[in-house]
Amino acid sequence: MSPDGMPMNLSDLRGKVVLLNFWATWCPPCRAEMPELNALYRRYGNEKDFVVVGVDLQELPEEVASFARQNSITFPLLVDHDGRVTGQGYRIRTLPASVIVDREGRIRDSWSGPLLREAMLARLEKVW
Repeated sequence: MSPDGMPMNLSDLRGKVVLLNFWATWCPPCRAEMPELNALYRRYGNEKDFVVVGVDLQELPEEVASFARQNSITFPLLVDHDGRVTGQGYRIRTLPASVIVDREGRIRDSWSGPLLREAMLARLEKVW
């Protein structure tokens, strides 16, 4: 769910290339990676029909919303309240972690740890 309580499903984004980023506000590498993700989304979102979705691990919605405001994050942020999406759905064990999902909803790439924008872009270009 988004910090304001609106649900979102990956199926809602079918037809777009999606970069799911699993993160938390208390995670320094996650915080450092956010400007890179935001820049990718702003630059390629409309042109490539691409969206970044940040999936926060079990924090309060107010914390996530505050972080987004303070850091001018423009892509959608969701909160995994119980950790099921992160742990059971995607089997994420470390933060940050990212998954690229193609237009048909198939996972095409994944990695653990932060990447610089150029490295993310190189991975995305294989899917666009």
